[in-house]
Amino acid sequence: MELKWLIIVLFIFSLVSCIKKDVPNKSVDSYEEYRLNILDKNIVSNVTTFVFKNQDTEIDKLELTYLGNIITIKEDTLRIINSINYFGLTANNLRASSRIYIYNTTKKLLGYYNVGSIDCLPKEILNNQLYFYYNNEECNVSTFVSLKDSIPNQLFIECKKQLGDLYQFEK
Repeated sequence: MELKWLIIVLFIFSLVSCIKKDVPNKSVDSYEEYRLNILDKNIVSNVTTFVFKNQDTEIDKLELTYLGNIITIKEDTLRIINSINYFGLTANNLRASSRIYIYNTTKKLLGYYNVGSIDCLPKEILNNQLYFYYNNEECNVSTFVSLKDSIPNQLFIECKKQLGDLYQFEK
């Protein structure tokens, strides 16, 4: 008789463990699979948006753009992704974090630049360089950044003559 109850309890336990549970909030690190998915698709300049359901009804939206490849002097290929994460309680009260992610050909993350705003992201890759362009009253200068020799520890993006923003490369 005890064996029968043990089998019933194990059966119920296995059923309960198979029930799909709510997905917890996405953390910044869990977005990696979405960036890798964009690299797999290999479509340059295509903006892909992911919206995550949040238990607290907060808005959590990830916008990714694959800019393409930069070939280094050593003939390594660097793959560049712009990432914007919008988050907040309401659509009228969103904040955003913007990053430039750099991967190698095996989709290994080499690091990223955490830039100041959406406007600080490179617009595209031109002549094997990151092309940044501000087009507003405060800033109206374009900047080209070469990654040909190496990935710089700091990026300086000019805003006006010799004035601009400095971003640190994080590994």
